[in-house]
Amino acid sequence: MLTGDVVTYTEGSGGQSTVSIEPAPRTGSRPVFETRSGPDGYQVIPSDAAPYLASGVVDPELFDVKELVKEGLDDASRDNMPVLVSYGGDVPADVISRSADALPASDRTVMLPTVNAAAVKVKRAETTTFWRALTAGTRAGTNTLGSGVTKLRLDRKVKASLDKSVPQIGAPEAWKAGLDGQGVTVAVLDTGIDVQHPDLAGRIADSRNFTSDPDARDGFGHGTHVASIIAGSGAASGGKYRGVAPGVRLLNGKVLDSSGSGQVSQLMAGMEWAAHAGARVVNMSLGGGPSDAHDPLSEMVDKLTAETGALFVAAAGNSGGIAAVETPAAADSALAVGAVDKSDRLAAFSARGPRLGDAMVKPEIVAPGVDIVAARAAGTNLGPVVGEKYTQASGTSMATPHVAGAAALLAQKHPDWRSGTLKASLTTSAKDVG
Repeated sequence: MLTGDVVTYTEGSGGQSTVSIEPAPRTGSRPVFETRSGPDGYQVIPSDAAPYLASGVVDPELFDVKELVKEGLDDASRDNMPVLVSYGGDVPADVISRSADALPASDRTVMLPTVNAAAVKVKRAETTTFWRALTAGTRAGTNTLGSGVTKLRLDRKVKASLDKSVPQIGAPEAWKAGLDGQGVTVAVLDTGIDVQHPDLAGRIADSRNFTSDPDARDGFGHGTHVASIIAGSGAASGGKYRGVAPGVRLLNGKVLDSSGSGQVSQLMAGMEWAAHAGARVVNMSLGGGPSDAHDPLSEMVDKLTAETGALFVAAAGNSGGIAAVETPAAADSALAVGAVDKSDRLAAFSARGPRLGDAMVKPEIVAPGVDIVAARAAGTNLGPVVGEKYTQASGTSMATPHVAGAAALLAQKHPDWRSGTLKASLTTSAKDVG
């Protein structure tokens, strides 16, 4: 764990879990370890770390051994622990950069100036050194750690969560009115885009890779599928699989790797880039687990929305449960999207509301997300393949770009509308499907 304590976690049959603990060396008394188990986690908390968790300075997920194993953050899977380090609101970006670089036993990977934070990877064999540097000379229970750090969070993973579907949302009527998204920039933050696909030729304005993959190409297939639901021309199908807003300019932000997953910090960096690059609409067909919106992704959405006016459209999630809307869709200003089938029936997999914690209404809108045929990235096998150029997929990931495309049509018609007005117009004019 981040304190240097070694915990061996075993999940037995029937959900019964056991742990054995090898404490890291301390100066002074030996800590007592408290275990807290539940359906969603198994926390092992050293007594000398407990006050930092209680004050909110340290994220309890850093001590949830069940979640760490699930995220592939156990010792056998990787040699570092990804952590988000936050600083006070008045700290300049260059000071944060120097401070993060100076943290021992770690390497800075991403700067996140919008939320005064940096992502670092703590070397597994030296976690004790990192922890001591941040807690030495501090009083447990206060609101700051050493080096001006105000919060430590787990840099957890996020994952990727048209034929009849496009007419289902009324896009052809908008086309007849002369709307196709021309002049509007939409960012797709996903697994990358196959820029050579005929349906997306000439639509990509810029690409940026935030992953460890060598470039922004789509090696998974999810991002290309999503992008073509928004902006596909249908060129490879004689117009049959045309997207909602085929006239938009696309920003291709690769925040998920070729396995369909990535770190929270990668997505946050992509969000900053997209909003500051002029995207009116940002599509995020991905999620990082159910949230009450008090998480880094939700906070980033709300800050960037207020700063730039961009509308972040995000997938509600595919767990199918009650109060299961995931981050970043859980953010106040995000437009969370659930999925319906071709008969406007809510899909069984679509995450339901309300939002965790305060029971805020989420998701705010639904769109087609079952058996959606759209562009297939070259060399990928996502979903049942429909010919060489197309594939079929289901999920709130597929519903989200339908709404992002509709938002782009509205943004074209109303160039002065910002996020809140676009969101309100979409939700108040949507068909009530119960």
